[in-house]
Amino acid sequence: MLETPKAMTPTNGTESMDGTMDNQQETRLTERELAYMAGLFDGEGTIGIFKVQPRRRTKNPTFRPIIQFVNTDLRLIAKFTNIAKVLGCTYYMHTDSKNHRKTCYTVQITRFSMQVSWLEAFIPYLVGKREQAELQLEFVKRRIELNANNASVKDRKGNIIKGFGHAKHDEIDEEFYLRVQGLNRGSSETTRTPQIIN
Repeated sequence: MLETPKAMTPTNGTESMDGTMDNQQETRLTERELAYMAGLFDGEGTIGIFKVQPRRRTKNPTFRPIIQFVNTDLRLIAKFTNIAKVLGCTYYMHTDSKNHRKTCYTVQITRFSMQVSWLEAFIPYLVGKREQAELQLEFVKRRIELNANNASVKDRKGNIIKGFGHAKHDEIDEEFYLRVQGLNRGSSETTRTPQIIN
């Protein structure tokens, strides 16, 4: 289930789950590892776009894509974060034990460039969330390009520094949001009618 991002600690992948330095980080992933985690993510993960309404009615809403994995098993969280590290993704981690019998761990990848890395690695292995992943990848790449074209900050040589421009969101962003939201509402494999492939 997609939940609104909470204040979390950003992690660059240099600390292990117990807070100690992780010097034995793997540098490549096997097809088996990606397929295994994609299967877990199909059941326990979320690919979604949040629509954030501005406080002033004169402003347009913004859309924030998110990749989120939630679980109570710290071993599975460690597996997810280790794969994120190998892919070069920073992530936010949050724990919640108030409303659960067990501590619930939430890991989120929010940066656009990191989402591109994660989505490109996992799309071939996802089943239940593949359509959402493909749409989100298209959305994120489009926003990266729009933001870069809108950048106004330049370095000493006059080159545009990418990542500083924030282009206004438009009706195309709204369409991506609605399409991903629609897929997430009907993404339960137990209630969805299977598509017959000849």
